[in-house]
Amino acid sequence: MKRLQEDLHELLTGLGLISAAPFGSKVNQAAKITLAEKTRLQQIIERQQRFNNGILLVAVVMVGLVFVLGIAFAAYHRDNPTAVGLAFGGNLFSLLVTVGWIRKLWIEKGLLDLARLATEEMAPEEAIELSRPQEFL
Repeated sequence: MKRLQEDLHELLTGLGLISAAPFGSKVNQAAKITLAEKTRLQQIIERQQRFNNGILLVAVVMVGLVFVLGIAFAAYHRDNPTAVGLAFGGNLFSLLVTVGWIRKLWIEKGLLDLARLATEEMAPEEAIELSRPQEFL
């Protein structure tokens, strides 16, 4: 997400939408936003989507591997109740941490999907306005 924020900040700064005006001067009007800037915004969102999808895939595979390893460890040490308890407890704890991480990624994925759909249907000015951080509005 940090890379997405940096890319959006660079795009908006290049358009003159978040640069500070010198004290005592009139507020600079931003340059006309063209289809090229909208396309660049869509490319930034697409790149972040590809990265998030890869990370999400790794996280889901990791959950499956941790589950299988925990069950295998418990099955191997089935005669020792302490080891089985540790295997199931550790497995549950690691799965809870990983699922929490996946939940955050899933929320970000949903927001990026919505942003991509919205920018495809909007005019260039509205799409760029959508990408502006709230503190600069």
